[in-house]
Amino acid sequence: MARKAEAGLSDAERAVAKVVKAIPRGQLSSYGQVAKRAGLSAGARGVARALGRVEGLPWWRVIRSDGTLAPEVAAEQARRLRKEGVEVKGRRVLGARPPEAKASASRAGLRQTRAPAISAKPRKGRAP
Repeated sequence: MARKAEAGLSDAERAVAKVVKAIPRGQLSSYGQVAKRAGLSAGARGVARALGRVEGLPWWRVIRSDGTLAPEVAAEQARRLRKEGVEVKGRRVLGARPPEAKASASRAGLRQTRAPAISAKPRKGRAP
């Protein structure tokens, strides 16, 4: 499918374009974050679809929520991200943490740097 210029865009494509254009150089956002900010009901898939259809967007600043790059565009995306100072090893952005996981952990009051401690004591009524 050919990429569209601004005039022929749907409302969803315009919303995605606005959000993606606002991502600063050297910064990243996940497909899910973009979808949420753009108010898309189609979620991450809708963002991916819009990025493929709208020309002139810094599409390489949008990554998977697990910090990996999509295989279809990984080489080109990694090249562009490195040019902006982002560290990429293979298909993974170094230091990228799933934004959704960070946000939900802080809302729940969980520590983000350590796993929960495991109790060595057996529960009452159970044999060790």
